[in-house]
Amino acid sequence: MAASSTLRQGATPDELLGRMNATFRFLLTGALTIGAVLAGVLGQYATVRTALVVGAAANALTWLPVFFSPLRTLDRPPTVD
Repeated sequence: MAASSTLRQGATPDELLGRMNATFRFLLTGALTIGAVLAGVLGQYATVRTALVVGAAANALTWLPVFFSPLRTLDRPPTVD
């Protein structure tokens, strides 16, 4: 988590750091809420086991966006000029 925060803050101008952190927290909280609702609906209409398997599969694939992004080959954090 610290590395991603460093990358976000390094690429953001100083006057926008507060807005960037607030926006990130808003999006993260929203994603957690949507995921909880989807898991509840899946557990209700399928089975709890199915919800757990789908959640585990989704969690196992979370590394793919970073793997295919330019962040993987980044030598040092970006700087704002």
